[in-house]
Amino acid sequence: MYAGRPSIVALIVTLLSALVLGAGAAPATAQEPDQVQTVCASCHQDLDVAKFRTFQHGDTVGCLSCHHIGFSNDSARVVAERIEACKSCHNDVSPAHLGVTEGAPSCTTCHSIHSDPPIEDAGPELSARCRTCHETRHAIHAGIPNGPNCTDCHTLHGELHPETTDSTLANRCTACHQPHPTHQRSSEGFPLCLDCHSIDGAPLRDATEEQRSDLCKSCHEVHPTHASVKEGAPLCTDCHSVTSDPPLDSVGPAMSRRCATCHEQAMSQYELGGHAAHVDPGTVQTSVRLQATEHCIQCHSNRKLSEKYGLPVNAVASYEDDYHGATLLFLADNPDAPVQPDVLTCEDCHGPHAVGWSNQKAVSQVCLKCHEKGDPKLAGAWLGHAPVGPKNQLVIWLVRLFYFMLIPTVLIGLTLNILFELRHQRAKGARLRDAIEALPSRFLQRKGRKKTMVPRFSVVERLEHAAGMVVFIMLVITGLPQTQPNGHMSHAIIASFGGIGSIRLIHRIMGFTFVALLVAHVARGVTGAIHKRKIPEIVPRPDDLPKALQMLWHRLKGTPAPKIGRFDFAEKFEYWGLFLGGMVMSVTGISLVWPELITTYLPGIVIAVTRTIHGYEATFAVLVVILWHTWGVILRPEVFPLDTSIFTGKISKERLKEEHRAEYDRLFAEGSDAESAGD
Repeated sequence: MYAGRPSIVALIVTLLSALVLGAGAAPATAQEPDQVQTVCASCHQDLDVAKFRTFQHGDTVGCLSCHHIGFSNDSARVVAERIEACKSCHNDVSPAHLGVTEGAPSCTTCHSIHSDPPIEDAGPELSARCRTCHETRHAIHAGIPNGPNCTDCHTLHGELHPETTDSTLANRCTACHQPHPTHQRSSEGFPLCLDCHSIDGAPLRDATEEQRSDLCKSCHEVHPTHASVKEGAPLCTDCHSVTSDPPLDSVGPAMSRRCATCHEQAMSQYELGGHAAHVDPGTVQTSVRLQATEHCIQCHSNRKLSEKYGLPVNAVASYEDDYHGATLLFLADNPDAPVQPDVLTCEDCHGPHAVGWSNQKAVSQVCLKCHEKGDPKLAGAWLGHAPVGPKNQLVIWLVRLFYFMLIPTVLIGLTLNILFELRHQRAKGARLRDAIEALPSRFLQRKGRKKTMVPRFSVVERLEHAAGMVVFIMLVITGLPQTQPNGHMSHAIIASFGGIGSIRLIHRIMGFTFVALLVAHVARGVTGAIHKRKIPEIVPRPDDLPKALQMLWHRLKGTPAPKIGRFDFAEKFEYWGLFLGGMVMSVTGISLVWPELITTYLPGIVIAVTRTIHGYEATFAVLVVILWHTWGVILRPEVFPLDTSIFTGKISKERLKEEHRAEYDRLFAEGSDAESAGD
């Protein structure tokens, strides 16, 4: 160790220093290094005093700050004394090694006190020392030229191993690595680096594509369009470049090109089709079938755009009026609703890639994919996108014209009749307001004085009415929302029934129930007529029209009222209107349930006609009931707030005499016990 013999002066200084230390003197002061280190260096010539001062300890620490004459040569004791010497100033022993119970490194295991630069400047040299215990570099960084040093990720003094907190380590990773565009930690739930990368395991770059896809599936569901592919299905990394992809909704044409690596024919068709030549490829996005149809609607609902390219301006409206379009409207605004498998979208007829016109033959092939038992004539049920008119779909135009004339005419006539009756009621002093004000007194009179009641409806008739009322209301509730499925009220009703599929099923069940009630009613009427050998009173008679005119004149001029039988003309009109309308609704409804059967024998246009009639007839029935039936059984002053005869089966003798005088005369003139029957 000694390069030469010490000088006499140095020896004397050393002895004096030893005496001072031996006497318990304090450690060397700031002035000692120049004096003591010169003496020490006279023997320890391998120590460059000038270099020592520029590294770890500078001018404030001298040899005697750590060493003394009695320093032991025993190796175990030397280690302990060195650590104690370091701890006299450095009391923050590295926590990174606190958990090591055996073989824990001492200060000098990592630090060469006489020649080390500051630890933050050590770089690869310090990493080499780390590997004296940690034999290999982390696998994820192995083999990378100029890869990170240990201290780039690990802070040796002051914190625990960084793997104990993923977010801390993720911040250190991003010091060198750009965050993945699809996995940026912008909100909770986004993956951290260690969710995919294992520092001590095999690097992700060395994993197979199947292993990478399995890792993706731990968070992401398999793409729905590829889930059904058994062999050769694309892996996640076939479409997604994890380290450089932006979010999928902003990928645009880049993703389309990746699709083309497998779907070459589809891409070539798309490039030759009608969209690729006119649509900015930057706006093309991947989507499922229903979302793609929404994109079609967004463009084709623009009238100016349609006119510019000579396209049907009625395309969207005609599609939305159709069964399939109505379904999609509901699904588009209710993404959580169960998707109907029988929804026909734009691409089914026009193609998803080589978008173009479709002729009747092509449409029929599309229809038969779902309606497997149908006839190619079924395609005739589709009216196309051109507006219906005298030159296009004449039959449908005539049906619409008929109802456009019928419905307003009938409603105007019923309204005038109500106004005439109101005028007549006012003339004789009976008003609806008076009836409302008189409700309490009328209620007390009914409790105090029991009126004489006469039977009017049998139990069977009352049960028929109750069942028909419930079924009619259910048909209206489940049917009308289907005509406007994108309305707020329709949304709420359809959703309350479990979705568009469920409400259609309930509507059909109610429809068949209505048909059964109608058939039973006809059968009862026919058998009753045969049994009694008498035409039912509800059947129109030759004198009904003259009596109707006489009643109108009575209300306008105050002439004597006609004597009405069991049913007046208004009741017969309503009954036969609903009966005939019910027949029409039954026939058209059945044809819509089984279009395959109908088009086996009849042209497909029949389905379109029956659908048109079914919709208008339902609207007609609802309007008549709301206007006419509500007035007749609720709002008329004589019966307000409700005509209960159809529920109780009885009518007061006074009301029967006033409203059905011919029936009253027949019952009581014949000496029947009708009067006593109601007591």
